[in-house]
Amino acid sequence: MQKIKKVFLYIMLLIFFILLSYSLQAFIKLQNYHNKIEPNSPITYAKFKFFLEDELRREYIKCTSSDILPENRTQLKTFYITIKPSNLAKLNSNLPKSGKIYQKGYLKVSDDPKIKAIKLKYRGDSNLHWNYHQKSLRIKLKKGNSYGMNSAFNLINPPHDFSIIDCVAYDISRELGLLSPQYEPVRVFINNQFKGVYIFLTQVDESFLRANKRMPGSIYYGDMTPKDMINPETPAQLFYESNYWVKKASRNQEEKSNREDIDYFIKSINNSDPQKFYNFAQTSLNIPKYNIFFALDTLFGAFHHDYAHNHKLYFDPYIGKFEPIQWDLRYWSAVPAKDISLYPLLHRFKLNPQLEAQRDKVAYTILKKYPAQEIIKRLEYYRQRILPDLKSDVNRDTGIRPPLFPQGIAKSFTIKEFNQNIEKYKQIIRDREKFLYQLYNNTTLSYTIQKINKDNYKLILKVEGNSPIVISTLESATLVPNKTRLKPSVPSLSRYILYPSRAFSPSNPLHAPAFLYGKEQLLSKPSYYSFTIDNPSIDDLNITNYITGKTIIPHKGSMPNHYRLTPLIDNPKDKNITLQGDINVTHDLIFDSKTTVTIKPDTHFLLEAQKSIYFYGKVIAIGTKQHPITFDAKEPTKPWGVVAIQSQDASNSILRYVHIKNGSTATHNLINYTAPLSIHHLSNFTIECCEIGKNHIGDDALHIAYSKGTISNSIFRDARSDGLDIDISDIELKNSIFYNSGNDNLDIMTTKLKATNNIFIKSGDKGISVGEWSDANLTDNLFIDNHIAIEIKDNSILNVDRAYIQNAHYKAINLYHKNRRYTKGGTLNANNLYIEGKDTISTDKDSQANIKNRYNNIPTVPNEFYQYLKERNISYE
Repeated sequence: MQKIKKVFLYIMLLIFFILLSYSLQAFIKLQNYHNKIEPNSPITYAKFKFFLEDELRREYIKCTSSDILPENRTQLKTFYITIKPSNLAKLNSNLPKSGKIYQKGYLKVSDDPKIKAIKLKYRGDSNLHWNYHQKSLRIKLKKGNSYGMNSAFNLINPPHDFSIIDCVAYDISRELGLLSPQYEPVRVFINNQFKGVYIFLTQVDESFLRANKRMPGSIYYGDMTPKDMINPETPAQLFYESNYWVKKASRNQEEKSNREDIDYFIKSINNSDPQKFYNFAQTSLNIPKYNIFFALDTLFGAFHHDYAHNHKLYFDPYIGKFEPIQWDLRYWSAVPAKDISLYPLLHRFKLNPQLEAQRDKVAYTILKKYPAQEIIKRLEYYRQRILPDLKSDVNRDTGIRPPLFPQGIAKSFTIKEFNQNIEKYKQIIRDREKFLYQLYNNTTLSYTIQKINKDNYKLILKVEGNSPIVISTLESATLVPNKTRLKPSVPSLSRYILYPSRAFSPSNPLHAPAFLYGKEQLLSKPSYYSFTIDNPSIDDLNITNYITGKTIIPHKGSMPNHYRLTPLIDNPKDKNITLQGDINVTHDLIFDSKTTVTIKPDTHFLLEAQKSIYFYGKVIAIGTKQHPITFDAKEPTKPWGVVAIQSQDASNSILRYVHIKNGSTATHNLINYTAPLSIHHLSNFTIECCEIGKNHIGDDALHIAYSKGTISNSIFRDARSDGLDIDISDIELKNSIFYNSGNDNLDIMTTKLKATNNIFIKSGDKGISVGEWSDANLTDNLFIDNHIAIEIKDNSILNVDRAYIQNAHYKAINLYHKNRRYTKGGTLNANNLYIEGKDTISTDKDSQANIKNRYNNIPTVPNEFYQYLKERNISYE
């Protein structure tokens, strides 16, 4: 009995000392948290209790964790970081300040075993990123190195256990064409110690744009901090003052401090004139991309894009439009509201019936493409992928913000809690789907009919609910809008869209602080329309839901004594304009996207200094060999600006027998045009039998960006720099001559090119430069008297069949790795190379030349070739 008492006493003492040990550790961690994060708040028993419970939970996780998986058994990439203990100590010496200073180290990744020199620091302002065992890292690779085209990236300690839903959201964003960073779970080891499951997140910078095959341009981060909050009940000023937006990337070094674009963006959002905002949206916002961006917040019930933070913008310098960059699409919610994330730009869309209807139609399409079951399937995929490594991660925790800890705090979680959270989000997405289908179908139409005279009746329609109504007539029916209080020039049509109205309600859906979500939301309200019909029945009217396409059954109902008629919206009509004769251009000519311009043969544009012509719709400029169409300076010593053919609406434009010379550059709608002829963002175009002559001031004679088209039987001569510059396009080039360009005769970047039977003569630098992730195929091309005939660089591949190179001044072909944002240099696959004169073919260590059948002479050139050049005033000896 005495022994039993002693054993019991020892056990009790052991439990006491264990609890004392955990209590001491918990108190030390509480003291550390208090000193670094909330020094002005008192240490209380409730806080100590939280830390003690968390300490015990962490011990339970350690005891129940599984073994660390070897590399060949995990489904996750593994990042191995090596850093000197002294450098690691420097990072941790005085947090958070010391964590902001880069320290040297080394990196190896399981899918790229080459060891790379790096610098690393801790990332993130919140204590969730730096105050715990798992610390978020910013990795910067040594100049000249990259990982997957990234010179810098982040390894994030997931601040929340639901980071798995971010994986699903980013995947869908990318699939729908939004600019979205790479975001995936990975494993991290530091000095051979397993730190746990992290998130790999690419940096949103110039490398990010290039990896997405987009032109370098302005990137802005819109993030206010709690320090910027004057009053929690005053909406944040992010969308009212442009100085809160930080510029992270630019078109070039000269544009680094230029904030004209973001100033214009903020000013336009706050323009009180609805028509001016609509014009801005049509001209300067990538509406399809914004509709997808808004739709995903709607689909998930997300509310992390708000008045104050988590906004990133890209301004494309060649398309001339702002578009959103997906970021932090989290906090999924089943709150029964279409838009839980509120901010001024979204409000401006919601206030415009057309923009709102387009937005809803995109959201409904995405809702059908990604039903709840598909999203649940993806959640399950990531759960199964991450779970084996998460079980061995003894440091796993999630960020919470309870009243006890207003600055936020990390709390460990068990696998059971992780699985419960996944199930919670599955149910949220089911509830969200059900709500949205009800919302988009929730539209009703009531009507009254009043007799006007023996032949006509007045039809009053009341539209209620979220979605617009499409009303169309059968052939036998007449439907004429009454003019009272309606916009003018609305003709009698066979189809009308009737939009519900919107009104502000003095609260936000979350009833949350106005600093983040504003003080109001827009809700639907009834709208009223008036028509004249020729019989007292509406049986001949076809009525459908504009969003869902489903038939709507109208019902008779009384109208209020007083109501305001809603104007019908008159969409711009297509126009056709013909230009001919001698045209003196004394001011900029602008043809909108609804205007097709036809230019007749023998039309001559004489442009005054710096004057330009902008075509936003299709242009058909077809001259003849005897009667070409010309664009020239009114005074040869005073260059004009540009002819710009810009936008998808200008697709299928044709230029045939058009001569252009003595142009220069221009800036319009924030786009800097670098060539007298600029073709941007066309899905198809044709240039045939044209002559592009000398240009002034700018770089290129013809610049093509984001377009697909064909150029044939044309001449490029005497360009100031590049004869033809092609960026991010798909071009077929054939039977054309490039002569005497100051720099490159042809320069392509991130472009697919098929070039056949062309001649490149006397370039100041390269006959053709194939760079930055281009894929080109050359067949039967002739290069004469170029400094370098062909250059291939930066992840580009050139396939050549029968190239004839004569008298290269420096090198025949040069392959090298120039831009270190790309992973390698150039690749040449050549069959039948004929080189006469300088025959150097050089490759650096990152490039490769595969040549089959190389000859040191060129077959005899027929006399017809010299006659062909002579007829075109091209000197060649």
